[in-house]
Amino acid sequence: MTTYIIYDSNYGSTRMIAEKIARSLPVEATVLHVRDVDPQALATVDFVIIGSPTIGGQPTEAIKTFLHRIPAPVHPGAQAAAFDTRLNWKILSRFSFAASHIADSLRQQGWPVALEPIGFFSKGARSGTVQSGELERAADWARKLAREMGN
Repeated sequence: MTTYIIYDSNYGSTRMIAEKIARSLPVEATVLHVRDVDPQALATVDFVIIGSPTIGGQPTEAIKTFLHRIPAPVHPGAQAAAFDTRLNWKILSRFSFAASHIADSLRQQGWPVALEPIGFFSKGARSGTVQSGELERAADWARKLAREMGN
């Protein structure tokens, strides 16, 4: 099963989550920064996971551009998932987050989304780290993804 985890990360927390998800899956997953991926290569992937920091309620521009360029999957049963990193401010609960926008874009491109999009909390806007327990949450989410993948 070909699995890609594609991310953008401004300070490192989204990369940390992407790498933890990859290590927690029972299949080999290739982790790539969005700038290092040809969107056309995703057509033959069995499972794609895309993550971004939340910037003003949205994914980064690099992720948005990438999502508009990916083709629909060619394998029946191919699936996708979306995650983001975000601040844990109560006022932000009124706004949207990157993961839901990523999932919507994936669906529009023909990718079934395996699980509801999820957000992981960073320690601060420029900290480059995640809050205590978030790497464990990422591992748990990866195990749920694995079940959806049939592993």
